[in-house]
Amino acid sequence: MGPTIFAPAARAALRERLYQLTPETPRRWGRMVPAAMVEHLGYQIELALGDREMAPMRSILRLPPFNWLAIYAIPFPRNIKTPDALVPPAEPAALDAARDQLDVLIARVVALGPDALGDSPHPLFGRISGRAWGRLIYRHIEHHLRQFGL
Repeated sequence: MGPTIFAPAARAALRERLYQLTPETPRRWGRMVPAAMVEHLGYQIELALGDREMAPMRSILRLPPFNWLAIYAIPFPRNIKTPDALVPPAEPAALDAARDQLDVLIARVVALGPDALGDSPHPLFGRISGRAWGRLIYRHIEHHLRQFGL
């Protein structure tokens, strides 16, 4: 099923790439600057932890097997519209602060583990398991690292 945020080697590889990001790293697509992108990644993890709420979105992706395909198999599209609730403010936190916060959030997810994280509602995919959250978090970070050529 592919790498997940719960796999230590996969998590370490993502972290290493995140720390290669600088404020000057050019993006290949999208509008977010590096610090805003990292802050945005944290917002998704806050959804998984139940620290952030967002209204459910109407989508076929809420239904199995479509949500499974989107979480596990289909590549994330570039330039997809980010919901306003997941867009950082115009002046995002400094990159180092955003990365530190992301590290804390990832550590919380990992400490909980997939069984405790399970069934948190995702605004687009509906109720998903902790394992699905682990894969989705990994893929989301990976997607945005590629956005910045990392």
